[in-house]
Amino acid sequence: SVEYYFEAILQTSHLTKKRGSNRWNAYLRQEVKKHNDNLNDGQKHVKATDLERNIASIWNSMTPDEKEAAMEDAMKDLREHCENKVLATHNIPTSSFHDSDVTLDTITHELSNLSTHTGQKTILISVHGDMEHLQHPFIYVTDEVMADYFHTLTKATIVHFAACFKALCIAGVSGLVSNYKESFLALKKETASLILQKLSEAAGTLVSKMFYTNFDSQITGKHSVIVVNWRLKVFSSPSDIRSMMELKVLYNTWKTRTTTFHKLTPAEWEDW
Repeated sequence: SVEYYFEAILQTSHLTKKRGSNRWNAYLRQEVKKHNDNLNDGQKHVKATDLERNIASIWNSMTPDEKEAAMEDAMKDLREHCENKVLATHNIPTSSFHDSDVTLDTITHELSNLSTHTGQKTILISVHGDMEHLQHPFIYVTDEVMADYFHTLTKATIVHFAACFKALCIAGVSGLVSNYKESFLALKKETASLILQKLSEAAGTLVSKMFYTNFDSQITGKHSVIVVNWRLKVFSSPSDIRSMMELKVLYNTWKTRTTTFHKLTPAEWEDW
């Protein structure tokens, strides 16, 4: 149908293909290089466009055999130069930045066209995996609705996610795991300290240790204190909790006074 072929045309990529190496380009590059190599120190190097007309007149006056002889090494050198530009690792951060910037701009232009023609939705996040490069995390979304969807699904803004993604790429998984373990242990200590502080406040005296296994005999029996509204299924020390989520719940319930200690009155003590 007409609609089928129309959509096929619209979905055809329009990315510019790189030109192959040819003898004229190789000769031009060779002669410009010779000219610049013969300059004295301090003299400004010229570009191919500055000498192209003069070199072209020489090229056009040459016989096929003369051109073939002049091209003995130039074609190989030009091909290697072009391959290095495509494949070589960038050692200069500024060069890498511009290369990345241009490439990502081309990609996002194609993705925008793709969305217009087909309705395809895209989220693209690109980061450098080291501290040497200048580029900030690159973010592209087809439209702002996609950014809202991302936030709904991940509970994080796409900007925050990109920053974390870059940090992960730099530090590696081992760094992430190490930070997680350190945070987990720190929260365990902070939660245990908070509970002990609340216990001493409720008991009206300094309590040196919190007991969980023998709470009734060691805490209630000695200090007339009970726990009200413990929110976890198991009554245990923060050091025994294996879930970060449960640990955060426990910490927050004590911090917000949802869970508390209660000092029994004499009547309540008798009933207990």
